[in-house]
Amino acid sequence: SLIKKAKPTLRGRKVGVLLTDGADDGTLDALRSAVEKEGATLAIVAPKAGGVKTAKGKRVAADHALSSGPSIFFDAVALVVSAKGAELLVREAAAIDWVRDAFGHLKVIGTVKAAGPILEKAAAEEDAGVVDLAGRGGVKIFIEAARRQRVWERELILRTPG
Repeated sequence: SLIKKAKPTLRGRKVGVLLTDGADDGTLDALRSAVEKEGATLAIVAPKAGGVKTAKGKRVAADHALSSGPSIFFDAVALVVSAKGAELLVREAAAIDWVRDAFGHLKVIGTVKAAGPILEKAAAEEDAGVVDLAGRGGVKIFIEAARRQRVWERELILRTPG
């Protein structure tokens, strides 16, 4: 099969990051650095086109507004949100769909603890492709998983066999 022959890589791929006001600068910076080191592009998806302001007050421009940057545009995704940002996004159908679509398309999803309610509402169950970015070696684990492109094992819980 072509999938088994494919070399795991992120080179030339795109990682979408759903980012909110108050998001952790360190997590975003570590993720950006690791993605770029792989030869991939990191794109910021923000709740509004104007971008966001991180926990340290840094203004981050949006490459896409949530309403016009669905997760299907990306090879892997991450949710780098603050607790307050997650409270707002959990009520946004576009945010829930963004996560639900990524999960349903078997994409690797990097996440932070604050994103828990969003993942729960989107029915994105924990598996090898849902990676805690803040955990020990989290960004590295995310990159390793994203190189494989899809979480094929997830298909077993999402699709009817046969």
